[in-house]
Amino acid sequence: MIRSPALEFVHITMKFGTFTALDDINLTLEPHLFHVLLGENGAGKSTLVKCLIGYQKPTSGGLVVNGQEVEFDSPRQAFAAGLGMVYQHFTLADQLSVLENFLLSRTDLPLVLNLDAEARLLEGWMKTMPFQIPLHLPVGTLSAGEKQKLEILIQLFHQPSLLILDEPSSVLTPAEADEVLGLLKVQVQQKNLTVVLITHKFREVLQYGDTVSILRKGKLVSHGNLANYDEHSLGSLMVGNTLETKEANSQPALETSGPVRDQLGIEVQHLSVWGARGAQALNDLSFRVQQGEIYGLAGISGNGQKELMEVLMGLHPEAQQAVRFHGQTFRSSRRWLRQRGVSLLPELPLQNACLKDFSIWENIMLHSSRYKPKQLKAEAERLRRDFGLRAAHLDIPLRTLSGGNIQRTVLARELRPDTQILIVSNPCFGLDFQATAEIHQRLRQARNDGAALLLMSEDLDEILELSDRVGVLSEGKILWEGPVKQADLTTLGKAMAGHRGHHENDR
Repeated sequence: MIRSPALEFVHITMKFGTFTALDDINLTLEPHLFHVLLGENGAGKSTLVKCLIGYQKPTSGGLVVNGQEVEFDSPRQAFAAGLGMVYQHFTLADQLSVLENFLLSRTDLPLVLNLDAEARLLEGWMKTMPFQIPLHLPVGTLSAGEKQKLEILIQLFHQPSLLILDEPSSVLTPAEADEVLGLLKVQVQQKNLTVVLITHKFREVLQYGDTVSILRKGKLVSHGNLANYDEHSLGSLMVGNTLETKEANSQPALETSGPVRDQLGIEVQHLSVWGARGAQALNDLSFRVQQGEIYGLAGISGNGQKELMEVLMGLHPEAQQAVRFHGQTFRSSRRWLRQRGVSLLPELPLQNACLKDFSIWENIMLHSSRYKPKQLKAEAERLRRDFGLRAAHLDIPLRTLSGGNIQRTVLARELRPDTQILIVSNPCFGLDFQATAEIHQRLRQARNDGAALLLMSEDLDEILELSDRVGVLSEGKILWEGPVKQADLTTLGKAMAGHRGHHENDR
């Protein structure tokens, strides 16, 4: 018996005006395999998936699912045909219970529901899964990791033939990521499911994938068995040139003949802050960052990182007494921060650190007062070239740029020669391999130039690659702290999950 492919993209082309997002994509994905889709931001991954599940129709070409030509007008039609998707951002109703979210996902709800019977059915099914979530809990009370697991459980409950996952481990500890991806791998091996995974984490690609498809600038540049690739070849194919390996990019911490590393940059002592929902977000938090080092603060989203960044941006005046920069108590004024060489790069900078409808050059020069008006554009152009900002010209609105170019814009503004303290949160979230490598190199250079860097990141690979010392933030306090050479994925993952380890201040 000839086995039909799970999915075929046949001459798929997608144009937006004169821009070609997908250029004649021909791709066959065999059933009951774990497929990985790689590519830089803007390579066409999201567009290809949207064409598949009915968010948009391709300009030309066709789709074949399980041997049948299909044309979906909406994601609901794709869902009914057995295609499921777990999105990068949650699609749950926080005010409803876990049970009610399961029911909302159904397309065949009767007019009258027997909730007890539905609960018994779901509880019986849930017992067959390696992880369970109590059905009575309001979704708004779940952790980010539990919400991601719930999104996946909801999809699996409907028994799709093909499941697409977009960065599913971005809010999971390494152990949780292995738990989730391991479950899907078993489903694939038991021939219950075909998986398409979009991720930037090469560890997951190489550990769980069977095949890989790589897009670059809208074209399919490679497809094959993952056994024929390694991390270096995957990265090179994604960006189209030879990349240095992670080891070659890594640089040791600054070694100086002076006292730079003995100078204290950031000191947080006994910081407690209440969150927007009335719960304590930071609980007697204390840590230090020396000049000439990167202190990596790891943790799952929702454990106080947002509130800590808000404090350091001056949005919690009542908590400022707990923070010192260069030994001086923090004052929440931009002028005070600039005078002391403090720069900030918050998460989602387009929302939190930019004027999105202003031009690129206006955002780059937003805080520059030492240049005359005629000099501003010339200086912005110099920074554009220096930071590799990809834009036709600097007069277009910042909101029109890709995520990587928005990050470069903010870095061009914040990484000044006089920067002594740099505070960044998830600087490479959602960015591609090349943009991530460029930003990492900028952060290393700032450290090597003597700056004190506080790096908050949910990506443990990023923390381990960049940091000199590491702290793990869980429920608003440090549960583990030490030199990066003493850290590993298992140790940090346990601390992120709430298991207390050693703390440098305890010794």
